Amino acid sequence: MNNWIKSFKMDEQLCKDIIKVFESDVVDTSPGLSSNEVQPHIKDSLDCSFTKLDFTKLWTKYYDSLMPEIYKYAEKAKVSNITLEMANVQRYKPGQGFRQVHYERDVFIPYRCFVFMTYLNDVPNGGTHFPEQDYTAEAITGNTLIWPAEFTHPHAGQISEEHTKYIVTGWFMYVDPLNNGCVRLSTMDTESRPITEKQYTIIGDKFNKQCNWE
Repeated sequence: MNNWIKSFKMDEQLCKDIIKVFESDVVDTSPGLSSNEVQPHIKDSLDCSFTKLDFTKLWTKYYDSLMPEIYKYAEKAKVSNITLEMANVQRYKPGQGFRQVHYERDVFIPYRCFVFMTYLNDVPNGGTHFPEQDYTAEAITGNTLIWPAEFTHPHAGQISEEHTKYIVTGWFMYVDPLNNGCVRLSTMDTESRPITEKQYTIIGDKFNKQCNWE
């Protein structure tokens, strides 16, 4: 682990299969958003939601591979009471990318805890740079990162002028122990919602006693 940036390898065939689904007619794609707006001068990509409905067995296989590493990371960080928020599959054509240095948690999405990302194909000099950590992750098929969503880990994508890049990226978020284990995606949500993927949730003993988690 480099400055709380953990890396491990995801199955390469799984990565290739996710790209095939993304490029098929099964999923709905749209321009990538930055601060809920299409801003190609900041982020220029084509995205789709990484959902169980569209990706079926690939979705389950991906998270079943991810969760053991999330557990190890959370244990080292002494963090519990978190659950899977969501993830996207993103495609960056040559010259496209997430250009602006940014981090994943702010006043509008304060509940995010961890970020994860998997490079689905090889892209020379097309990884992710973390300036504060003086670290650049390589875009190698299956290379998967986990890092804090906080301001401590700003980052930006390296722009390849020659290669198309595919990634999966998503987040784990805090569970509210005062609201019987419900979650909110953003401060703009008027109501909390129940956790839907309990198998991809980490709950501590104290939380169990506090909210009668089932």
